[in-house]
Amino acid sequence: MWILVVIGGLVVVIILYVASRSRYYGRLYSIENFREFYQKLSAAIVTAQCKGQVPSPSPNDGTGFVTTAGLGVAVTCRKSDESNQMVHVSLSQPGQATTHALCARFAFFVVAMFGGIKGELTPYYTDSGVHHLVFRFQTAILQLQDFDTTYARYVSDFKPIPFRHEKIKSEQITQPPRSLGR
Repeated sequence: MWILVVIGGLVVVIILYVASRSRYYGRLYSIENFREFYQKLSAAIVTAQCKGQVPSPSPNDGTGFVTTAGLGVAVTCRKSDESNQMVHVSLSQPGQATTHALCARFAFFVVAMFGGIKGELTPYYTDSGVHHLVFRFQTAILQLQDFDTTYARYVSDFKPIPFRHEKIKSEQITQPPRSLGR
């Protein structure tokens, strides 16, 4: 009899866990979260471009943020000359393990935000679980797509961005790993 009670308790715990994760990921993948992500990321890119080569993004200066659904983002930008720039976007789920599936989706959304801008993308993740997107563009001005165009492209053309593992001593790295191309 007590075995049935233990099994029943485990089933209830599993059902509650799955239901809570389902609600959590439902909020993360909602159009409202994508809209918030788009607005805050657009602002963070502009702020990071104005800051220049300051290496540490921060929520206090507008280059880092966490969406209300729980996606953490940090942005840095660096211009090497008048027509070349690097944009580094870091994605994480603060307080828990960051999933590849979530980051692959939001990484594709970021690519869609940049629209037809030609450049290189180096996607990688580190032991900490943080996923990084390092873009190199040969343009002085980044023209981002509007939200509706970006979201429509995400919905119709989604392909997971393949992140590779990088063993890095410090997350405060200034040089990204070799490029995978785009």
